[in-house]
Amino acid sequence: MPPEIQLKIEKAEMLAQKELEKEREVKERETLEKEKTELPSLVSSCVDWAKDHGLKRITKADIDAFLLEKGIQILPQTQRALYAMANVEIKSKS
Repeated sequence: MPPEIQLKIEKAEMLAQKELEKEREVKERETLEKEKTELPSLVSSCVDWAKDHGLKRITKADIDAFLLEKGIQILPQTQRALYAMANVEIKSKS
């Protein structure tokens, strides 16, 4: 294949890759914003779940179990926020 054609193909592939990355970032940002609005009710539900299971503290494994049991899939950033906020709420109610 002539070098100029190969170069054009490589440029097109790079542009396509950048566009896909932009789309993924936009979608992730939108998902994160949506999850952020739902987080308070998720924290409340998680704290209730922890109480039902006799937990005085929640581990990351507990968060995984809670989400799995409820059939919820959320971004890792939201999982970390849920973990932190649920533990704070549990401590404040103890």
